[in-house]
Amino acid sequence: MAFFFYLPNLLVAELFIRGGKQKTAAWIHVFSSFVLLGVTGFLLLGTYYFTKFYWGPAILEWIVGS
Repeated sequence: MAFFFYLPNLLVAELFIRGGKQKTAAWIHVFSSFVLLGVTGFLLLGTYYFTKFYWGPAILEWIVGS
């Protein structure tokens, strides 16, 4: 499972490496930038809520001990 966690990141890195060697239209660069921005925002929002409702309370309970 830990190995497959890195596969999407490796796929994105591979696309960037291979895409840097080709000439592409400007709209493709703009579109891919917005897609990456949206995915980053989704991950940030998911991390915030997951921390707020799952990790945060468990960590505080572990630290405080109640």
